[in-house]
Order: sequence, then structure tokens, then C-alpha cells
Amino acid sequence: EPYEALETPWGSHPMTDPLLSSNSFRVIHDGAGFSRSEKVKFLSECTVSMKNLRVCWEGKLKGNNCGECEKCVRTRLNFVIAGSPNPECFDTPLTKKHFKPIKLRTNPARTEWNLIRTDIKRTGNGIEWLPEVEKVIKKKPKQKLRSRIFIKNLFKRLFKITKSHS
Repeated sequence: EPYEALETPWGSHPMTDPLLSSNSFRVIHDGAGFSRSEKVKFLSECTVSMKNLRVCWEGKLKGNNCGECEKCVRTRLNFVIAGSPNPECFDTPLTKKHFKPIKLRTNPARTEWNLIRTDIKRTGNGIEWLPEVEKVIKKKPKQKLRSRIFIKNLFKRLFKITKSHS
């Protein structure tokens, strides 16, 4: 994440990454001075990077980007903002159908989509995707089943306690 949009807690953070260092191995958090779209712009200038970039872990073929998961669609938007709308690391062009199944399950993902919206408005690149981006951001995340069951059981226990004390 860029400095202006750091998420805490998160797996990688400029304050905590150096704590992973030892006397023989130094960990440096690098790149937070740039947004994801700025980093993608840098990568888009390298043909080898454009062919071989892998961001996806959800697709069936683990060596390729599925092009459809949340992270793939988000990365594709970063490329659009960077002025490279159809990078070689994705097999097909971005279409409206890619946005419909997207659900933002984490705060960092929501932050990234908000940064994409800001970058689209700032640069004008990808303005045709702005309505789709807005729809994704406005979708409310579904409450996890486990949370609903916990709350339901909590209410049952509270009701029993209240009822037995009446």
C-alpha cells in the first residue's frame, strides 16, 4: 500500500517489516512511496514483465492469471490507468462481465478500489470503467455465516439468561 493508504494490521507494513530482520538478513519495506497504478506503469514499460507478471492465486492454472478474480480485475484496472489496457499477462480484454462477481472481502481490497477510483478521476484513464468501479465499491460485503451463527447463539443464550431471571 502507498503511505497515504496503509492498512494496519496487514501482512506487510513499513513499520513492522524491518522487525523481521536479523544480523545476517535485512528486510526492507520498499515501494510505499508509489501507488499500485504507479508501480504498474513502471512495469508496463518492460516487455518481459508484461508477458510474465503473475498476480493471481485463484485460477485453475496456477502459472497464469485467471483474469477474472478480484485481484486480476483490480490489476487490469491499474494497467488501464497506466495507459496499457490489454497487457500480455491477461488472455482476454477487460469487459463489463468481469465486474459483476467481484466482492470486496477485505479492507485493503476496498482501499485499493478506492485508490483506483481516485486514479481514474485524476488521470482520466479508464473513465469508461468508473461506473463499474463505483458499483463494486458500493456492494456491501455479505456477513460471514460463522458470524451470523455466533450472533444468533449469543442472542439465544442472552434470552435464556434473561428469561430464567424473570
